[in-house]
Amino acid sequence: MTSRAGAQRPGRRPAVSGVAGDLAEGVRLLRGQPVVRALLPVTVMYLAANAALSAVLIPFGIQRLGGSEPTGLLLSCLGAGFLSGAPVLRALLDRVQPRALLTASLTATAVGYFLLFTSSSLATALPAAVAIGMFGSMSLVIPQTAVQRVIPGAALGRVSAVFLTGEAAATLAGAVTGPFLAQAAHFAGLAAAASLGTLSAAALTFLTVPRLPSVLPDAAARVSGPAPRQRETAAPADE
Repeated sequence: MTSRAGAQRPGRRPAVSGVAGDLAEGVRLLRGQPVVRALLPVTVMYLAANAALSAVLIPFGIQRLGGSEPTGLLLSCLGAGFLSGAPVLRALLDRVQPRALLTASLTATAVGYFLLFTSSSLATALPAAVAIGMFGSMSLVIPQTAVQRVIPGAALGRVSAVFLTGEAAATLAGAVTGPFLAQAAHFAGLAAAASLGTLSAAALTFLTVPRLPSVLPDAAARVSGPAPRQRETAAPADE
């Protein structure tokens, strides 16, 4: 005599299975793209290290740099570096191969991590924060841009969903483990581990990410547009 308001109609696919199917399809598409397949573990490694250090940034500023005011300056320098990374990346992205650019940005970010979290004065911490903001933002944007350039538009959503799932899992794992590692090995030990993980991501980028062609077929088709149709001329009638 009673019915559930949320009962599904016969033949309607459940939302959960639809999401799982889209993710499975995204994984299948990702396996067929060497560039994107190589960028996924690199992005996961970097975001896990970044999240681990982000989770202890405020305690580090309070304990090592002297309170809330130095911590505020530190956050401001991170933001300034993040904003300055956009014009730098825009100038380099079309001139330098993503593999070389991402390798360099990850290496610089790893050095900045170590310098920041082993410092005890603003003279070292603030320039390191600017470098982390600049090169860290570049390390985030370069893989996203490469994915958008390589994956066709019809499949971009499903492949991006796979990337976002991996990024979310890595961020959660890093944010949970970061404070525990900081308590066990102190800030310097966590900085060394995160820097080593980011350097490993840079090495993995250099070794596994293939070069992109200077002009991608899909991009060239969008720029040039469809081929012009030839005008059909009627044959002269025989008199």
